[in-house]
Amino acid sequence: SEASVLGSMRLTTGRVSYGDRGPEVVYQSEAVPVVSFSRILGIPLVHPEVDALLISTRSGLAAVSVPEVVDRRRVAVKGLGPILDGGGYITGAAFLGGGQVMIVIDHHFLGAQARIDAAVSPHNERILVVDDSAGVRTLMAATLRGHGYEVVVMPGAREAARAMADQPFDLLVVDYSMPGSTGVELVEALRRSGVDLPIIMVSGVAEEADQARAWQAGVDAYLDKFDLRHGALVETIRRLLDDTRRTKDMS
Repeated sequence: SEASVLGSMRLTTGRVSYGDRGPEVVYQSEAVPVVSFSRILGIPLVHPEVDALLISTRSGLAAVSVPEVVDRRRVAVKGLGPILDGGGYITGAAFLGGGQVMIVIDHHFLGAQARIDAAVSPHNERILVVDDSAGVRTLMAATLRGHGYEVVVMPGAREAARAMADQPFDLLVVDYSMPGSTGVELVEALRRSGVDLPIIMVSGVAEEADQARAWQAGVDAYLDKFDLRHGALVETIRRLLDDTRRTKDMS
């Protein structure tokens, strides 16, 4: 919430010190721990984190380092729905217009993480998310990266096929209904070409005929966007990747 953000500061060399708890800054004569936003959420760091947001949390003050403080505004936070539950640090999302989606992170989670010297441990497993909705791609990527997975997003089947030809992935999450080639058509093409990685199909269409076509195409799991139990997406990914690892160990 806005009340939790006390201000921001530039993380200059002379402003940051290193104590027993790691990096700290001084704010109103108090030593405040610094936590890296990208490190805690498992997001690849593209630009140096040179700014910090000072936040008030149940655990005390914390400074969250980010590449840049772009803006500060009031927004209406919406729930994510059950498909993206499981990452307790994500409290919701705000739609900014023009297809832009802002993920809202629990500031209490960041404050707690600032007081332990631990990062989200990456699984070193790469997931490709294919969905024509920019909002869905953003939300899924944020959730899965927060659980330590490396995530690549693509807007359609053609782009996904090119990505899979250029780089390896451990699992595919694909939308059922997309313009052009559908998710089912993508799965059928991949299975015909010998691609055997786990595939999860996600859809708002729950008709039995659609599900049957997805299973026949070769998916390993089918999840309904509107009727999922808590944490279903992440739990399914973990199960399928665990099964894949066990199969490789036995071979």
